[in-house]
Amino acid sequence: MAMSVPDPFSSYEGGMMAPLWTGGPTPGSLYHFPNCKSSAEAQPVTHTLRPMVTGTSVVAVTFADGVMMAADTLGSYGSLARFRSVSRVRKVTENCAVAASGDYADYQFLERLFDYLTIESDSLDDGHKYTPTSLYSWLSTYMYDRRTKINPLWNTIVVGGYHDNKPFLGQVNSQGTAFKAPTLSTGLGSYIAQPLLRDAYEKNPSMTRDEAKDLLERCLRVLFYRDCRALNKYEIVTVSADGVEVVGPLVGKNDWTIASYVSIESDSLDGGHKYTPTSLYTPGLMESTIQLVPFMLLVVALFALMVRPSTSSQIPRSKSQAPNPGFRTAITNKGLSYVLQVGLPILKQELSSVHIPDISGSTHVNVVGKVEYSLKNIHLNDLTFGKSSLVTKRGDGLLLTASQISLQGKADWHYKIKVLFPISDSGSMDLSTSGVSLSVGVVIGSDPKGHATLTTKECSFSISHLHVKFHGGASWLYNLFDGQIAGAIKKGLNGQICDVASKAINDQGNKALESLPVIVPVDSVAAIDYALVRPPNFTDWYIETDHKGEFFPVSDTKKESPFTPPLLPPLSSLVNSTSCKMMYLWLTDYVANTAALVYQRAGKLHYMITPDMIPSNSFVKLDTQAIATFLGAPGLKQKYPNMSMQILLNTTMHPFINISRSGANFSVPSEAVFYVKTKNRTVPAFTISIIAILDAKAKLVQAGGKEVIVANATYVSASFAVATSDIGKIDLANFQGLFNNLANSLVIKQINKFLNKGLALPTVDGISFMDANISFGKGYVMVATDIIYKP
Repeated sequence: MAMSVPDPFSSYEGGMMAPLWTGGPTPGSLYHFPNCKSSAEAQPVTHTLRPMVTGTSVVAVTFADGVMMAADTLGSYGSLARFRSVSRVRKVTENCAVAASGDYADYQFLERLFDYLTIESDSLDDGHKYTPTSLYSWLSTYMYDRRTKINPLWNTIVVGGYHDNKPFLGQVNSQGTAFKAPTLSTGLGSYIAQPLLRDAYEKNPSMTRDEAKDLLERCLRVLFYRDCRALNKYEIVTVSADGVEVVGPLVGKNDWTIASYVSIESDSLDGGHKYTPTSLYTPGLMESTIQLVPFMLLVVALFALMVRPSTSSQIPRSKSQAPNPGFRTAITNKGLSYVLQVGLPILKQELSSVHIPDISGSTHVNVVGKVEYSLKNIHLNDLTFGKSSLVTKRGDGLLLTASQISLQGKADWHYKIKVLFPISDSGSMDLSTSGVSLSVGVVIGSDPKGHATLTTKECSFSISHLHVKFHGGASWLYNLFDGQIAGAIKKGLNGQICDVASKAINDQGNKALESLPVIVPVDSVAAIDYALVRPPNFTDWYIETDHKGEFFPVSDTKKESPFTPPLLPPLSSLVNSTSCKMMYLWLTDYVANTAALVYQRAGKLHYMITPDMIPSNSFVKLDTQAIATFLGAPGLKQKYPNMSMQILLNTTMHPFINISRSGANFSVPSEAVFYVKTKNRTVPAFTISIIAILDAKAKLVQAGGKEVIVANATYVSASFAVATSDIGKIDLANFQGLFNNLANSLVIKQINKFLNKGLALPTVDGISFMDANISFGKGYVMVATDIIYKP
């Protein structure tokens, strides 16, 4: 019996295969599980699969009075710096704020949740508000809940607040992981900025608000240098007992000028590799402990700005007004009071040489009739001041007031009477006054060339009592009518004194100021420009003058500096009127940088080291055998066996100086050229490029009855690269030791030999400084001092 074989295609109907089993999948198609929507019915994914527009690091620190957080304003679309003005910090409650990194859309969603929470809390009106701790706990729970639903918010949130007289700082990430710390940083900042934050906090856990701000700005500056997703525009939020304050956007001060000067080829590597500007420029080093070298540049700048030698010649120069001053002076009302205190005795001594204009007029005398008189050769021989003051007027200028003045003097008189026939007589007279008062207001401005200008704004003069006594001629007769004659003289003086004073100030005073040079040569290389960049600023208790303060080469007076002066704070933000000094001087890093640039371009910043300068106890000698062995450069002793060497240290560009509250930092791009002294000549063997970092401390000491600035410099570190070599391969592994030895034993000693002598703070026309002290701020050195006058 034949067996029947089933046809595999017997179930094929209408071009479709039958399901493998009832309700099972159809061959060649996808299986749809029961109670699930088909692909046609499925909705698009609405949660964030991956961050799109992102913000980078947040940095935060606690300080003595609260918490401070900062974040830049860049929203990056991948590697594109797409949005440059997005805010990533915000106030949530009156004592709490947040800052976020990560996906910006998710952060905007959180912002709406924060608004909902605060509205809900306010609507309950139960006297309870979200504290920093409660917001931190809620955020941790919410972020963890989102994560468990496989729909996280791609953010790391920093919560800062101030509650119960204590600062609070905590962090919550996208998985709900939360922790608290006195310093926090997210993103790439957790690797770069966090070490800086921890180091500063460990050294000073009770830092002030200004110190905390400087620390965060320093971290943001380093992140801008190192993180390609960072921007130099940022916002800072501060939470303290006073509430929440958001400041910004602010623009950071950064400098990349050194990068454009560096392009050094390394012969120690194969393949023609070149050191690029970014490979040699190391902002981390520039942000380290660098303080104040070369301090002599700052001292020279201060000395040149303060001393105005009368023999200096004016150097013509085109003026371009600087937006900010490089040098600033301020004289307080305390200083003006001292000037008046010193000036009045001098005025009294100089009375005999004071020229008073002749006075003439006429008056009617009973019985006699009309009398025409004239007073000549008027001399004052005694002056007594009762009350006097010299103060500033906000926005106006200076106001000199004096009252209860008494004067005594002599004069020659002459009169003429016209009755039936002319009668004239002459003789001498004594003058005495009392109850004299004077008030003069002067506005100080500036002209287009940067000279100060004077303008009399107001003047009043009055004499309460004047008595005259005649001598010679028929004086016995005229003394009978001295009251009427004195009244006429008093009226004439009241009308003329203000005219004379205004003319003296407006004409003679301005001529004297115009003759003062605004350009003063420092030496044969450089001169300094201290022209006014704007009219003086008058407040209620001090006058402030802003000067350009720029060094420039004498050989090229039209050459402008590439630097920009920093913004200086007003004196009122640094000290108060009750505890101030008489005078303040600000010297910015702009002055020091322009000086460094001028002297570097003039070829003055170099130093030659010869064998006889090496200390006898040094472990390195300047000869080819020792240097070749030490540097692992066999080609040196093979090409130049047993020969003497010398080293030329030369700057390849100007030292860059940056002053901060802790001192000043600067980097010196330079090179060390190693020369070999052969029998007939000196030839260069190889050159090492160097970026040297130095450190110095400055202080004021008493010497010879004066305040003297002294400093002590130390070498910190350096980075090296082989620039050129005629002797083959050079191993720089041991060069650090050689350079350290030379720097500490020779170069630094030479600098300190000069710095330890010190420099007395300069005097101007008999005025010397007393009880002066130095302080540092962002971009400037400030000298606060009282003054003393010794004629």
